[in-house]
Amino acid sequence: MLAIIAAVGNYGVYSIGNKLPWEHHGVILREDMRRFKQMTTGNIVIMGRGTFESLGKKPLPHRINIVVSRRARTKDGVLIESNFASALSLAKYLAEGRTIFAIGGISVWREAFPIADELYITEVNKEYARPDADGVRSFPVFLDPERHSRFKETSREGFFDKKADTYYDFVKYVRT
Repeated sequence: MLAIIAAVGNYGVYSIGNKLPWEHHGVILREDMRRFKQMTTGNIVIMGRGTFESLGKKPLPHRINIVVSRRARTKDGVLIESNFASALSLAKYLAEGRTIFAIGGISVWREAFPIADELYITEVNKEYARPDADGVRSFPVFLDPERHSRFKETSREGFFDKKADTYYDFVKYVRT
């Protein structure tokens, strides 16, 4: 199974200057981090080079890490593939019942979206930046309502992070 996992602010903003929008503003959403870790641990993650670099150029522990890059060099604990199709083929070969998560960035999500079975989205109810501002990247599904209709929301769990003074929802969408 292929799932997309992402966290976005208002307007689908997922990155400001290669950081999560809230981290760009000095905020950490601990429950979102716990959820990401719990869902992806023991599974396979596919990410682009930029996402890998934003994680400190280190593999996420206790996961099979596949990086899509034409420039990256081999690194311990990381498998490198030159394109998403090759990365997905490798992930399927290695899956053995594991879920394959597309964790970003935009190129990986764009290629995963047409074939993804599920979306796990943390929807942060806060505007960190307008999607057209410099250095801002937005999650593609939230910019195209027609594409969004291919998925049905099956669960939503709300949270309020007191420390961050932020409301957010963990939302699961399943392909219809």
